[in-house]
Amino acid sequence: MNPTANQVPTCQQTLLRGAVMALLALVVVLLATAAFAKPPADRGGGKKGGGGGGGDVDSYQENVRLLCRAPLNGSYSRVRPAVAADGTVYVVDNSDTLFAFSPAGCDSASGAWTPDWTVPDAGGKGVAIGPDGTIYTGDEGAIKAFNPDRSTKWTFLQEPRAFILVGITVGPNGHIYGVASSGMGVFSLDDQGTQARLRWATPERYGRPIVSSSEIAVGPTAYGRGYQVGFTANGHVRVVRDDEANPETVFTLGAGRIPPRVSPIDGSWHLANTAYDPDGVLQWAFDSGVTEAFLTVAMGPDGTHYTIGQFGQAFAIDAAGSERWRSDLGVESGSQQIDVDATNSIVIADEGGAQGRPAALRALSAAGGRALWRMEFPPEPLGRDQYVDTNAAFSASGDTVYVVTAVASSDRTLPRAFLNAVNTDPSLPNASTVLRSRAITIDARARRRSVNFTGVVTVMDESRSTISGATVVARWTLPDGSIVEQTVDTGGSGQAGFKISGVGGLYKLTVTDISKGDQYRFDPRHSLLSASAVAF
Repeated sequence: MNPTANQVPTCQQTLLRGAVMALLALVVVLLATAAFAKPPADRGGGKKGGGGGGGDVDSYQENVRLLCRAPLNGSYSRVRPAVAADGTVYVVDNSDTLFAFSPAGCDSASGAWTPDWTVPDAGGKGVAIGPDGTIYTGDEGAIKAFNPDRSTKWTFLQEPRAFILVGITVGPNGHIYGVASSGMGVFSLDDQGTQARLRWATPERYGRPIVSSSEIAVGPTAYGRGYQVGFTANGHVRVVRDDEANPETVFTLGAGRIPPRVSPIDGSWHLANTAYDPDGVLQWAFDSGVTEAFLTVAMGPDGTHYTIGQFGQAFAIDAAGSERWRSDLGVESGSQQIDVDATNSIVIADEGGAQGRPAALRALSAAGGRALWRMEFPPEPLGRDQYVDTNAAFSASGDTVYVVTAVASSDRTLPRAFLNAVNTDPSLPNASTVLRSRAITIDARARRRSVNFTGVVTVMDESRSTISGATVVARWTLPDGSIVEQTVDTGGSGQAGFKISGVGGLYKLTVTDISKGDQYRFDPRHSLLSASAVAF
């Protein structure tokens, strides 16, 4: 019998509804609605302490390593701080201000650090300290000298004015060296007490790629006959002999933008993964086993060459070019700089400061590359992550490291650059250890009369190691808006599983707390806090 007109649409609707239900039962549609914690409010300067679980964003990390910090005037520095023999730390920023900070002014209780004095218009392209304690600074127009009491000794005007002052330094002979692109060029000054004398200058024409600031190195000539100065700028590495009668170029290399370092053992010049003798003859080129770029270099007092590869490994290479050790920092660490203290005990690498990863310092043992500690810098005004802006400077004993961090912000009403003093003692507890929800996955399976949802939360620490035995508190938000809270511990894989059944619809799983003993702190700000799924 043929169906009536009223029966036809009813049958079609039934078939369509059945097909849709069958399809949805087989294919679960997951809606990726990952949500990160809202950035905290203005946190300004000063040390933040404590804070347990429960999502206390404003004090998510107790940090016993960050001794103190001070806001600077400018938005960045890019110039490594200089530490005097008496421990005073000098730093300049892009506002051309010179700051002097004494260790005694670092109040570890409050985290505040007030400068002993400041000098405006000092120049922000370099800071160096002479053997008598004189502080030298510079910009494109002048090189200036200051006494430790901040009084001016002299000002040397550059003629012609530099297009870019790459940097300044003081050599072991006490002479001042500078590199002024398309100005005076490479030059050397002699401090005569009340004035500076130009010892020599040789042209250095500007060229791309732009190097707005860099460090200058001074080392011995071949067979120890005097000194020579080297730098990277204008598309090359150039080494010039320190000779008042004839400051000739010893050699040039068409190498990138990494400043060269000099070995204190044999005066060899070291780039990212190569070493050259004082005359520019290649001694060795290090091969890590894969094709990769090397991003930085530091020289130990024993001639050890430290560098970081683009795939996140730190290397220690001996004076003959052989690998002593390698340590995995992780590609996602974003490490670009490496430094070692004068006692060759501790290696410091920067980390993060980009793509949502907070800025941090990581310490390794110089002897074997063993990880010693990792310290994150807290977010600054507007809740934005800092980035490590300069290489590290160490106290004489190596127990404190100084580094400038900065915040990428156009808001000139808030501090944007900070000098930080960090305790390097490896025996301190790693109070920066935090717990983070790094991944949330939801699996939904339709049954005859209900849908079963399984949510898996992966817990890791700041080094992305999974954490077992952590207690995760999370809540399900059901289709009708009701809430179901569950508490689950992570297993050996660092995962906690949450299960719920109900009618079809949208289900959301939100992590509200993660805890494990007193040594860990939940970090909601850098955690993945929620995910959703739909199934019928």
